[in-house]
Amino acid sequence: LDRKFVWNFLLFLRAEGKKNETIKNIFNTLSTFYNHLLTSGEAEKPNPFVGHNLKAGVAIKGKANGDEDDEATGHRRLPFTDTELEAIFSSPEVLADKQLCYIAMLLLTTGARPNEICQLWKDDIQADDGIDTIRIVANAHKGQTLKTPHSRRLIYLNQLLKDAGFLNYVASRKDGMLFDLNKPAMKTYSTFISEKFTKILRGLKVKNKTLYCFRNTAINVLKQSNLPKISFSEDLVGHTPKTVHEKVYPQ
Repeated sequence: LDRKFVWNFLLFLRAEGKKNETIKNIFNTLSTFYNHLLTSGEAEKPNPFVGHNLKAGVAIKGKANGDEDDEATGHRRLPFTDTELEAIFSSPEVLADKQLCYIAMLLLTTGARPNEICQLWKDDIQADDGIDTIRIVANAHKGQTLKTPHSRRLIYLNQLLKDAGFLNYVASRKDGMLFDLNKPAMKTYSTFISEKFTKILRGLKVKNKTLYCFRNTAINVLKQSNLPKISFSEDLVGHTPKTVHEKVYPQ
C-alpha cells in the first residue's frame, strides 16, 4: 500500500462521482486506521492517505467529520428539527452512551463548538455564586485550545443537564478530563465522537447533518427567541461581535 495506489483510489472515487466531502471522510477514516497500524507495529511506511488533493490546490486537512467551522467556511449548516432532536435523544444508541448523550445535551444547550465541550476537564464545571457554570478556556489544562480569544467564556449549566444527572456524573469522575476521549494526532478531541454520532444520524435517516449542527440549532433558537441584543447570544456561543453570527447561523 503506497501513495501511488492511494492516489489511484482517489481517482477511482472521483470517477464514481463521489463528492469531495465524501472522499475526505473516507480518507479520514482510512488515515485513522492506518495510524493505528503504525502504532501497533503492523505497518512501517508513512501514512499514504495524508496530503492528497481533492482538487487542484485543495488539500485534505483531515478535520473530524462535522467539525469544520462554519465561521471559517461561511457554510450554512441546517439546525436539527424538533422531530430529529426527539429521534436523537430517544435513540437507544445515544441513551446507552452516557458520554455521547451528555456531550449532545451540552452542545444543544450551550451552542458551543464540539471540541470546546469534548476538551473539558472536571474542574471546568464550577459553582459560581451558587450557579453551576461551564468554563470554556484555553490552556487551563494541557491540550485545551480555543478558536479565538473571544471564545473564552463562562456559560450557565442548563437545568436539562441537572435533571439528566449530569452533576452526579461530574462528581463520579476522577480529577482530569470530563470525558474519556482520545485525541488523534493533528485532530481534535471531538474527532471520534463526531464520527460515531454521524453514523447514528445516518441510521436515523438524518442526512447532511453532524454533531456540529447542535451549535446551529442552539444559535437558531436564540435568534428565534427575539433576544433584545444579539451580543447576548454572541457571548454565549463565543463569537466575535458583529461577525458571521447572523450571516451563517440563524435560519
